[in-house]
Amino acid sequence: MLKKHIFFSLLLLFALAILGQKKEVEISINEEIFEKFRQLPTIQLYDTANYFFDKHSFDTAVICYNILITTLENNPDIEYKKIHIIAHNRMGIIFSNMNDFRNSYRYYTDALSLGEKYNITCYQSRIYNNIGIIYQHYKNFDIANDYYSKAIRLASDSIDLLVVYSNLGVLASKTEKNDSAFYWYYKSLEISKLNDNYSINLILNNIGFSYKLNKQYDSAYHYYNMSLQESRKSNNFSEESRTLLNLGELYFAKKNIDSALFYLDMSQKIAAKNNYSDIISLNYNALSEIAEYEGNIKLSFEYYKKYTKLQDSLYNTEILGDINNIQRFYEISKTNKQIEQLIVEQKIKENTIYYQKFILYIVLSVLLIVVGGLLLIYLQKRELQKTYKILVDKNVEIINMEDSHSETVTTKKDKKNISDTMQVKLLEKILNVMKDTAVICNPDFSLNELAELINTNHLYVSNVVNNVLKMNFRKFLNRYRIKEAQKLLSQPDAAKYSIELISTKVGFKSRNSFDNAFKEITGVSPSFYLKSINTKVNF
Repeated sequence: MLKKHIFFSLLLLFALAILGQKKEVEISINEEIFEKFRQLPTIQLYDTANYFFDKHSFDTAVICYNILITTLENNPDIEYKKIHIIAHNRMGIIFSNMNDFRNSYRYYTDALSLGEKYNITCYQSRIYNNIGIIYQHYKNFDIANDYYSKAIRLASDSIDLLVVYSNLGVLASKTEKNDSAFYWYYKSLEISKLNDNYSINLILNNIGFSYKLNKQYDSAYHYYNMSLQESRKSNNFSEESRTLLNLGELYFAKKNIDSALFYLDMSQKIAAKNNYSDIISLNYNALSEIAEYEGNIKLSFEYYKKYTKLQDSLYNTEILGDINNIQRFYEISKTNKQIEQLIVEQKIKENTIYYQKFILYIVLSVLLIVVGGLLLIYLQKRELQKTYKILVDKNVEIINMEDSHSETVTTKKDKKNISDTMQVKLLEKILNVMKDTAVICNPDFSLNELAELINTNHLYVSNVVNNVLKMNFRKFLNRYRIKEAQKLLSQPDAAKYSIELISTKVGFKSRNSFDNAFKEITGVSPSFYLKSINTKVNF
């Protein structure tokens, strides 16, 4: 199934790539009527396009939007630029409704490009939402979710959010995440209530769809019925016809054929009266499935032929080719489904025992790997703890040696590194000051302050520290402060102090600086050092 989804996605992108340039939509219409549309002022033509779009008279809407796209190509007016973007987006919606996702995707991407070109971003959320619908159709749910997420981030008003939330609900239902689905539905319902029940019938329809998907047919009927009432209340004939279609499909799912045909008939009458071509075609598709279920293959094919022919004639979308190709496709697809089902059933019977054994072997192998990995981690951690413990003991030993032989160590260092009398004297003064913990543990203690305490220039002090002790002042000071911290941590009652408190007591302004300096000088963290001193762990 995953390979199939990937194939459809690649096919979609490949088709978009080879298109290159827009193909004019061929609409069979009287040239005189076409010219009358062309002569309309831009705003009037735009209103006319929107009127036919809202009425689902997409064939006429396509003509108007195409004229707008052509005439507004280089119009500098900002309002006309917005209309230019909207026209592309509406064209994308029209083709999407008829499952011509190749052209739909092309118009959506053109709309996004125009938005970037004109620096108009207020429609991006809607366009990303519409692209998400395309990928949802191809069951590329992760990509669809990414586009819906972009749409939410870029939403400029609550209405945009309402539509995306509703679509996320449908997406969650299709991925069997029912809790998430209803979370998104209720969020969209909240926004709808705050906006005079905007699109309430669409949301209720989607909720009904989720219940139908989960075969909770009574709940699905309840929400479809509420959607139908809302559509009739607002005289929204398009949504009324679509909801009746959904009710027909619901009753067909319950194998209640009479009720299914009753609702489909009502849907078809409204759709035919208002020229809702897309709903008419979907009704034909539903009627084809019912006829097939009843064993009337001839009638089923007649309905299916009307379904595909209506789509192809309205949009010239080379979906299935001529009638012979449609029939061939219809027969082959049915045969392939039957063969595929038989193969699947046979494979299931043959491989059940094999898969059970295979899964058992995998589980046992994973358990062995996990146990082995945990054992290895334990042994490594144990060795590491031993090493750290030795390092702590060495640090304690060094501190004790420095405390008892500090003068001797200083003398040796002087003899080895100091040749100038002045440097020797300065070094002695520096080391004497550094013995005063109250001074060096002051957070504001600095090189300048040290120089003042020994009555000399800070440059001289820096020179002695750098040249004689072979380190900078900051590292020199940190060594004394960390040494004092080690003493504090080694006291019997050290556990009652927090690491933060000790870092403050020895002059560090932040715990992070203290931790870094401590580990650099001792090789272990202060918390591990404290634990090792107090518990005396023996490995």
